Amino acid sequence: MWFKTLRIYRLTAPLGCSAEELPGLLETRAFAPCGGLDVSRTGWVPALDSAASGFVHSHSDHHLLCARTQTRLLPASAVREALDDRVAEQETKDGRKLGRRERNELKDEIVQTLLPRALTRSQLTRAVLIESKGLLLIDAKAAARAEDLLNLLRETLGALAVKPLVPARNPVEIMTAWLAGTRLPQRLALGQHCDLRDPLHQANVVRCRAQELATREVRNHLEAGKTVASLGLQWNDRMQFVLAEDLSASAVKYLDVRERDAGYEGEDEAAELARLDGDFVLMSMELDKLVADLIEVFGSAE
Repeated sequence: MWFKTLRIYRLTAPLGCSAEELPGLLETRAFAPCGGLDVSRTGWVPALDSAASGFVHSHSDHHLLCARTQTRLLPASAVREALDDRVAEQETKDGRKLGRRERNELKDEIVQTLLPRALTRSQLTRAVLIESKGLLLIDAKAAARAEDLLNLLRETLGALAVKPLVPARNPVEIMTAWLAGTRLPQRLALGQHCDLRDPLHQANVVRCRAQELATREVRNHLEAGKTVASLGLQWNDRMQFVLAEDLSASAVKYLDVRERDAGYEGEDEAAELARLDGDFVLMSMELDKLVADLIEVFGSAE
């Protein structure tokens, strides 16, 4: 349940429903497994990963949502192999080469035949809605995965006015200055991770991992013209993460908290829900404060 990544979105208009109405609306788009010919399906599941919890789990104005996406795994190599066999068989039977249209038709038939027997894989994507601040925080490493949740929420509510947080001040310039020796803001400190990129040659990237960043070696790269693409930071001695130039965060770790997603053996349902609720309250409050500090440092171009 603890967010490992973070993408920050701003609501540019009210949701169009109250917090009390939201669970009922999400239930109308509850997750259902893939049918025989479905490539993928997405829907809402209980927010705390427990059958006893609701589709929205709330504390004050912090609301946790969870979307599940199930995808059928149909390897392209398997389709290609089956297609090659069918094409060879048909060409031998007809005594001629098949055209592109005929090959595509055969491919469609093969996919329709294999799809119902394909294995499935599921992914959960969670989000925290901070109603009073008009923020939506999504635990998604890839922007496309976050967009899938936003699209599902948009379809569920009928409309959703939202956009990624756009900084008012250039994060690349600010993070490069920090690495060059400029004092960091209160509650932020350098970590041990950075990616340095040549602005003129995007493929020219130097990656530093698990090493001291305030060194002559790193400064030499900055003096040669490289800028920061991502930077490891520690916040308030409670959280560490890698901040990218779009203000998304990855490799999030909670330093003062034992993360307990695995649960406790023998724990009953009521105890599990109480524990997960406590985890959510702590995590959402920490993320709320972190995002507030990031907005204070980088600004928000609304």
